[in-house]
Amino acid sequence: MASHAELVHLFGEDNVINLDANASAARGISAEDAKVLAEVGLPTFVDVLFTLKVHGPPKIFTVLPVGSGSESVNIFILGSPTDSPELRYFLDLKRGYVVLLSRGPDGPQAEIVNSSLTQFIEFLYRVALHKQSTAEATAEERSRGAYDLHAYLAERDSMAFAAPDSWWSIVLNALKQ
Repeated sequence: MASHAELVHLFGEDNVINLDANASAARGISAEDAKVLAEVGLPTFVDVLFTLKVHGPPKIFTVLPVGSGSESVNIFILGSPTDSPELRYFLDLKRGYVVLLSRGPDGPQAEIVNSSLTQFIEFLYRVALHKQSTAEATAEERSRGAYDLHAYLAERDSMAFAAPDSWWSIVLNALKQ
Protein backbone atom coordinates (compact mmCIF):
# COMPACT_ATOMS: atom_id res chain seq x y z
CA MET A 1 0.00 0.00 0.00
CA ALA A 2 1.10 3.53 -0.68
CA SER A 3 2.55 5.25 2.37
CA HIS A 4 2.13 8.84 3.51
CA ALA A 5 5.73 9.53 2.48
CA GLU A 6 5.04 8.18 -1.03
CA LEU A 7 1.91 10.30 -1.37
CA VAL A 8 3.79 13.41 -0.23
CA HIS A 9 6.69 12.66 -2.59
CA LEU A 10 4.32 12.33 -5.57
CA PHE A 11 1.71 14.99 -4.77
CA GLY A 12 3.56 17.39 -2.44
CA GLU A 13 3.14 18.11 1.27
CA ASP A 14 0.32 20.61 0.71
CA ASN A 15 -1.60 18.18 -1.48
CA VAL A 16 -2.08 15.34 0.99
CA ILE A 17 -4.62 15.65 3.78
CA ASN A 18 -4.77 13.57 6.94
CA LEU A 19 -7.85 13.26 9.11
CA ASP A 20 -7.90 12.83 12.86
CA ALA A 21 -8.29 9.11 13.66
CA ASN A 22 -10.40 9.68 16.77
CA ALA A 23 -12.75 12.07 14.99
CA SER A 24 -13.10 9.61 12.11
CA ALA A 25 -13.82 6.71 14.45
CA ALA A 26 -16.41 8.82 16.27
CA ARG A 27 -18.20 9.27 12.94
CA GLY A 28 -18.52 5.52 12.47
CA ILE A 29 -15.45 4.86 10.33
CA SER A 30 -13.79 1.55 11.13
CA ALA A 31 -10.60 1.65 13.20
CA GLU A 32 -8.61 0.37 10.22
CA ASP A 33 -9.95 3.04 7.83
CA ALA A 34 -9.62 5.78 10.46
CA LYS A 35 -5.97 4.78 10.85
CA VAL A 36 -5.43 4.90 7.06
CA LEU A 37 -7.01 8.36 6.83
CA ALA A 38 -4.86 9.58 9.73
CA GLU A 39 -1.53 7.96 8.86
CA VAL A 40 -1.55 7.70 5.06
CA GLY A 41 -4.05 10.39 4.09
CA LEU A 42 -5.76 11.29 0.85
CA PRO A 43 -4.38 13.26 -2.07
CA THR A 44 -6.31 16.49 -2.55
CA PHE A 45 -6.20 16.25 -6.36
CA VAL A 46 -5.41 13.52 -8.89
CA ASP A 47 -6.00 14.77 -12.43
CA VAL A 48 -9.33 13.47 -13.78
CA LEU A 49 -9.64 10.82 -11.07
CA PHE A 50 -10.13 12.56 -7.73
CA THR A 51 -10.54 15.88 -5.99
CA LEU A 52 -11.53 17.09 -2.56
CA LYS A 53 -12.80 20.34 -4.09
CA VAL A 54 -16.41 19.39 -4.66
CA HIS A 55 -19.17 21.81 -5.57
CA GLY A 56 -22.61 21.41 -4.12
CA PRO A 57 -23.92 18.76 -1.81
CA PRO A 58 -22.98 16.37 -0.45
CA LYS A 59 -19.81 17.91 0.93
CA ILE A 60 -16.65 15.93 1.59
CA PHE A 61 -16.11 14.21 4.93
CA THR A 62 -19.79 14.17 5.81
CA VAL A 63 -21.59 11.05 7.00
CA LEU A 64 -24.97 10.44 5.46
CA PRO A 65 -27.56 7.72 5.97
CA VAL A 66 -28.58 6.10 2.70
CA GLY A 67 -31.49 3.73 2.28
CA SER A 68 -31.66 1.04 -0.35
CA GLY A 69 -34.74 -1.10 -0.20
CA SER A 70 -35.08 -2.43 3.34
CA GLU A 71 -31.45 -1.67 4.25
CA SER A 72 -29.96 1.58 5.46
CA VAL A 73 -26.23 2.27 5.68
CA ASN A 74 -24.11 5.24 6.57
CA ILE A 75 -21.69 6.56 3.98
CA PHE A 76 -18.68 8.86 4.32
CA ILE A 77 -18.18 11.24 1.38
CA LEU A 78 -14.57 11.14 0.13
CA GLY A 79 -14.57 13.42 -2.93
CA SER A 80 -15.34 13.28 -6.63
CA PRO A 81 -13.72 12.85 -10.03
CA THR A 82 -12.24 16.20 -11.08
CA ASP A 83 -14.39 16.75 -14.14
CA SER A 84 -17.70 15.27 -12.94
CA PRO A 85 -19.27 17.37 -10.18
CA GLU A 86 -22.40 15.20 -10.18
CA LEU A 87 -20.39 12.15 -9.03
CA ARG A 88 -19.19 11.37 -5.50
CA TYR A 89 -16.88 8.76 -4.09
CA PHE A 90 -17.99 7.46 -0.73
CA LEU A 91 -16.91 4.91 1.80
CA ASP A 92 -19.62 2.41 2.70
CA LEU A 93 -19.22 2.34 6.48
CA LYS A 94 -20.89 -1.06 6.81
CA ARG A 95 -18.93 -3.02 4.20
CA GLY A 96 -15.79 -0.90 3.74
CA TYR A 97 -16.22 -0.55 -0.03
CA VAL A 98 -15.40 2.65 -1.90
CA VAL A 99 -18.31 3.43 -4.18
CA LEU A 100 -18.86 5.93 -6.97
CA LEU A 101 -22.31 7.51 -6.84
CA SER A 102 -23.90 9.11 -9.87
CA ARG A 103 -26.88 11.42 -9.45
CA GLY A 104 -28.16 11.57 -13.01
CA PRO A 105 -31.57 12.13 -14.58
CA ASP A 106 -32.38 8.42 -14.25
CA GLY A 107 -31.90 8.59 -10.50
CA PRO A 108 -28.91 7.63 -8.34
CA GLN A 109 -26.67 4.78 -9.44
CA ALA A 110 -23.79 3.32 -7.47
CA GLU A 111 -20.76 1.31 -8.56
CA ILE A 112 -18.26 -0.31 -6.21
CA VAL A 113 -14.89 0.95 -7.42
CA ASN A 114 -12.65 -0.66 -4.79
CA SER A 115 -13.03 -3.30 -2.14
CA SER A 116 -11.45 -1.04 0.50
CA LEU A 117 -10.22 2.46 1.24
CA THR A 118 -6.65 1.14 1.22
CA GLN A 119 -7.06 -0.15 -2.32
CA PHE A 120 -8.70 3.09 -3.47
CA ILE A 121 -5.74 5.14 -2.25
CA GLU A 122 -3.31 2.63 -3.78
CA PHE A 123 -5.08 2.87 -7.15
CA LEU A 124 -5.03 6.69 -7.10
CA TYR A 125 -1.35 6.66 -6.21
CA ARG A 126 -0.33 4.06 -8.80
CA VAL A 127 -2.23 5.67 -11.68
CA ALA A 128 -0.79 9.11 -10.85
CA LEU A 129 2.69 7.60 -10.50
CA HIS A 130 2.31 5.89 -13.88
CA LYS A 131 1.28 9.16 -15.53
CA GLN A 132 4.21 11.01 -13.99
CA SER A 133 6.80 8.34 -14.74
CA THR A 134 5.71 7.91 -18.36
CA ALA A 135 5.20 11.58 -19.21
CA GLU A 136 8.31 11.59 -21.41
CA ALA A 137 7.90 8.02 -22.69
CA THR A 138 6.79 6.97 -26.14
CA ALA A 139 3.16 5.99 -26.69
CA GLU A 140 4.23 2.35 -26.92
CA GLU A 141 6.13 2.53 -23.61
CA ARG A 142 3.17 4.24 -21.89
CA SER A 143 0.81 1.57 -23.22
CA ARG A 144 3.07 -1.28 -22.11
CA GLY A 145 3.36 0.32 -18.68
CA ALA A 146 -0.42 0.64 -18.49
CA TYR A 147 -0.83 -3.07 -19.22
CA ASP A 148 1.64 -3.86 -16.42
CA LEU A 149 -0.18 -1.45 -14.09
CA HIS A 150 -3.51 -3.07 -14.94
CA ALA A 151 -2.13 -6.52 -14.08
CA TYR A 152 -0.69 -5.23 -10.79
CA LEU A 153 -3.91 -3.49 -9.75
CA ALA A 154 -6.15 -6.39 -10.82
CA GLU A 155 -4.09 -8.73 -8.65
CA ARG A 156 -4.51 -6.39 -5.67
CA ASP A 157 -8.25 -5.79 -6.08
CA SER A 158 -10.02 -7.96 -8.64
CA MET A 159 -13.37 -6.47 -7.59
CA ALA A 160 -12.31 -3.20 -9.22
CA PHE A 161 -12.21 -4.92 -12.60
CA ALA A 162 -15.23 -7.21 -12.21
CA ALA A 163 -16.92 -5.71 -15.28
CA PRO A 164 -15.33 -4.58 -18.53
CA ASP A 165 -17.08 -1.22 -18.18
CA SER A 166 -16.16 -0.67 -14.52
CA TRP A 167 -14.64 2.65 -13.48
CA TRP A 168 -11.09 1.35 -13.19
CA SER A 169 -11.41 -0.74 -16.38
CA ILE A 170 -12.28 2.44 -18.28
CA VAL A 171 -9.43 4.39 -16.65
CA LEU A 172 -6.83 1.70 -17.38
CA ASN A 173 -8.08 1.13 -20.92
CA ALA A 174 -7.68 4.86 -21.60
CA LEU A 175 -4.09 4.70 -20.33
CA LYS A 176 -3.35 1.79 -22.68
CA GLN A 177 -4.17 3.87 -25.78
